[in-house]
Amino acid sequence: GAGAGLRYEAIAGLKWGSVDFEKDEILICAAYKRGMKRFEQFPKNGEQSRTVILPDVGNYLIGLRAGQGDHDLVCRGPKGDWLRYEHFNVHLKKLCVEAGVKVVTPHELRHSATEFIYSAGGTDEDVSQFLTQRNQSSVKPYKHRTSTRLHDIAGRVTLLPKLHVLNS
Repeated sequence: GAGAGLRYEAIAGLKWGSVDFEKDEILICAAYKRGMKRFEQFPKNGEQSRTVILPDVGNYLIGLRAGQGDHDLVCRGPKGDWLRYEHFNVHLKKLCVEAGVKVVTPHELRHSATEFIYSAGGTDEDVSQFLTQRNQSSVKPYKHRTSTRLHDIAGRVTLLPKLHVLNS
């Protein structure tokens, strides 16, 4: 979530066939709709959208990909089926406690992702594209521009050793 800026719904519906390692992109073409209790194709106004894969996330995904087919889910729950929100949330809380940072919700990871993009020199347009928003005004709720505190926290967080927990 923090490394890709994806909503939980898109993470739950992400299949390997939608991850393009050559272009370093994720094609968002399905999402789990919790209110309807089903997966839906083309969740954003009947259209697919794309976002970039950050290097740490890409390296992790390459290692995770071995032996899986294009129709397999990228993130799975404890029984090997789709990743339910409750499972994702429980493990996210555990990771936050282990890292010594404020416990956040899955959606708040999108806010963290925007801060990482801004701190690397990204613009509102960059963040809009990263979050797969149609226009730049949609990123306003995500724009916090925190102090150096976020940089200090980000320096203590190592994604790669912890990512496996969400897929176990």
